[in-house]
Formats: sequence, C-alpha cells, structure tokens
Amino acid sequence: MRENETMAWELVAALRALGIESRVEGGGAHWSVEVAPIQSRALLIHCFWYERNISGLMLGINPANARSRLQAPPTFYEGPEYLVYLKEAAGKVADGRTYSKAEAIACTRAWCQGHTLAQLATEVPFIDSKSRSMRALAARLVPGLHWELGGDPSYELWVHADDRSCKVSEVQGGFSCSFRLVQAQVAYSSKLSQVPAAIATWLKERVSLESLARVPGVELEAHAELLEQAPARWHWLHVRDRIANPNDVLAPLKSLIEALANSPVASTFYSYSSLNQFCFSASSHYPWIDQGLPFVAPRQGGDYMVNDKRCTLNQAVQQIETTLASYPIQPFFGSAYHYDLSRLNDCLAGLGSSLRGQLVPREAWYSLVVSHGTRTCTVSDCCITFKEGSAEQSVVWPTIEDAACWICRWLEEGASHGEIASDPKAKLVR
Repeated sequence: MRENETMAWELVAALRALGIESRVEGGGAHWSVEVAPIQSRALLIHCFWYERNISGLMLGINPANARSRLQAPPTFYEGPEYLVYLKEAAGKVADGRTYSKAEAIACTRAWCQGHTLAQLATEVPFIDSKSRSMRALAARLVPGLHWELGGDPSYELWVHADDRSCKVSEVQGGFSCSFRLVQAQVAYSSKLSQVPAAIATWLKERVSLESLARVPGVELEAHAELLEQAPARWHWLHVRDRIANPNDVLAPLKSLIEALANSPVASTFYSYSSLNQFCFSASSHYPWIDQGLPFVAPRQGGDYMVNDKRCTLNQAVQQIETTLASYPIQPFFGSAYHYDLSRLNDCLAGLGSSLRGQLVPREAWYSLVVSHGTRTCTVSDCCITFKEGSAEQSVVWPTIEDAACWICRWLEEGASHGEIASDPKAKLVR
C-alpha cells in the first residue's frame, strides 16, 4: 500500500471505533475518507504523504518566467498531512490542514456533534486557521482598498489598486508581502512588521520604488528601477541573469541569447522558457502572445532548432529577426488581456456603443469584463462568456468584431442565450 492509502484505512478504523460511519475513497496516488452525513453535516478528509525530496518542489508559474528572484524559501517536510473539508447541505463550510491524525479525528467528532466554527477555532484551531488570520488582517487595511482571499493551501490576501497590487502570505511568526506593478513583482518582504501601513504606502500613496525600498524589511527586485521607463531592457537583464547560471535550463542557449539581447529587433520583444525551449512573446507576462513567434531549443553540436528548422548561430539569429520584424503586434508590457482590452474597446467604439471593457484583477491575473445592468460578458480573445445570474453560456467567434457585435446585442438589446446559439458563426463551448 501507499502511505496515504494506509493513512486512509487507519483513519476510517479509528472513526468507526468512535461510532462515526466513514469509508475510504480513491485509487492510485489519491486517497480520501468520506464521513457519512449526520443530519446536514458531513466531512471529506484527503490523506497526503510527503516525501522530503519532493516537498519543496516549485508550485505555480516559474519565478524566472515571472522575472522575480525574491520569494519565501521552500519548506521541507516528510510525513502525513490531512486536509479536512467541513460540509453542510449548501456545500463546503471551511477547511484546514493538519499533520496530526488525532486532530483530524477530534475535528470530525466535534463537527458531527454540532459544534460551531467558533467552537472549533478553540478546540481544533487548524480548521479555518489561515483564512481566519487573513480576514483579520484584511479588516485592518485602510478603507477603500479592494481585497480578495485566495483558497487552500496558502489563503493569500490580494489587495489591488489600479495597476498596483500586494500579495500577503502567512509565514511562521508573521506575514510576507509581494509588491507588484501590473503582474511584475518589484519588491518583497519575507517578514513585514507593519503590513497595513506598507500596503497603504504602495497602493494608496503610490510612492516611488525608491521610497518603497525605505520601508523596513522591504527589498527591491533586481532591475526593478527600469520597469516604468524601459521594460524591455528590464526583461533582457533578467534573461541575462538566468543564462549566467550554468544550472539554468536556458544556459545551453547562452551564445544565442547573448546575440539576441544585442539585436535591435529581438531585444524589443519578451520571452519565456518552456521546458528547455526559449520562446518569444509580444507580451511581457502570461498569458503570452506567442502565436507565430519563434521558439528555440539547443541541439547537439552547438546548433539550434528554430521552430522545426535546424540552424547555426548566425542562421538562427537571422531567422528570428526576420520573423519578429514582420510580426503585426508591437511588443508591450502586460499580458494578452491588455491587448484584448484595446482591441475590444476599439471594436465597441466602432459600433457606436458606449460599452467599454475593463480589466478586473483576479489574484495574480486579470479578467476582461464588459457589463451592463445584471448582465456581464467575460472576454478571452474571441471566446465570450455571457452571464446573467447563475445562467451562463460560452461561445467562440471567428473574429473579435463578431464577438463585439454579440456583446452589444446581449448587453444593450437584451438578446437571449438561444439567439446567440442560433448564429451560424457561433461555436458553443461545452
């Protein structure tokens, strides 16, 4: 048996000995325990076993692609963990993680006996612990700031104001904070003493990076001072930092990347790594704008594969420069959503509509939304999700112009989902 499967069977045995009906669910690497409903209450407990050599693996987007080096050090743990979901008829109520089987059992028993969340906070404080801590911190923020709370496992607190944001994470003994401009981390504190004041300094007072660096505990990211004046130069300095590390995945491409960094054409574009490939993008951040742009991988003998063509160094530079020089989208600081916003609003204006899209921050990303009254349209390139209340329908259109027409019809003329689906150009997303 896998360790987590053994954990699940042992937990079920302990719960049944207490008279709590439960069963093991799962297979392969995923095992959990379901506790049978008692009146309206139930539990789901996921069982994990962490090996020390994989517990510190990086999660999420590669920090090198995000152009950041400052972050919390990885934590290493070996052993069991129980992720406990408390449920009622309406769905999940709260969750929490614990390394202790005894705590998981105590929580199950208390929840089945009808204890409230307030009581559980004292009896088994791991339940709702991070969420509770972050909500208390959010209550201390200066008024007028928009904030949202992420989910399990980190429950990061995101605070937004126009093109700036802060991400706060709970660390042992306090909070860390990432300070961001659009999607780029410009500064970081591994343990910030005055969190609400520092957030207000960056988001409300909108201080310069030089002033932000004077906040106790805050350190600026490398090359951050270039972001507002020369973002492409900021980007390529980060790329050069990467290839200076012989262990980086891009190190085998060092000669080519140095040549591209000195190219007046290539150095205006942005890039990211995917496995061992060096990929170009017109946008500085994910979601990338990379359709039709070159991607490069090293070959034995010192040559390169540019897309599907094998090239020498000089041939690779020439082919890349030729492709980039004819690309119809000018490189810019932002993501695909920033480009989509401009295109969509131009189309709406061309139709004589007063509707305009807005970028709505969602943690580290954005959503492009057009709204009117109780209806909204969420836009991703030519895919539009038409929503009113709980009813929604996602449709892909051949062009952004087609999409803009139906956004107007949906929001301004009251078109129905059925009318949208009846358009022969519409491709429904199931």
